[in-house]
Amino acid sequence: MNYQGNNKVLFIVDKDGKKTHALLPIEAYNALLGFKELLKNTNNVSDNELYSFHAKNVSAKGFPCGKRTSPRFVVVKGSQAALIDTVSLPQKVKDEKEKLLNNNIIVIDYEKNCFIFEKDYEFSSPSSAASLICGNVRNGLDVFVNRNGFSLKQSGYGPTGKK
Repeated sequence: MNYQGNNKVLFIVDKDGKKTHALLPIEAYNALLGFKELLKNTNNVSDNELYSFHAKNVSAKGFPCGKRTSPRFVVVKGSQAALIDTVSLPQKVKDEKEKLLNNNIIVIDYEKNCFIFEKDYEFSSPSSAASLICGNVRNGLDVFVNRNGFSLKQSGYGPTGKK
């Protein structure tokens, strides 16, 4: 076919007039291929995008759930938590850690010198998850980051500041 046009898309239609194929300029085709490659190498935007946190030789991953303005946070199986807590860690967090240990949700890994999450576990907030993971008070909205380096806060989670 030797068609020269003005960058318009041409359509092939069936006997009922329904479009079955499109002919498009090579520039548009190349742009679509580039877009396809970009999509292939981009994070899926979903509620289950993983965020990670590294501190005190431990590493944990999880994802926010629930309301965007006050999310809960699910720490996924295989994540680590520090063995030792600071004295300033709130008793509520210490009690939750004890509960997780008693219910075998976290277990001691003597080789890695940390706790390991044996199951996914949902925390009431990213901050309670982060504090339990590192053994001291942390703002989970700031310390959990996605693979592109954006924190939960930068990703639009947490209070909006409007009253």
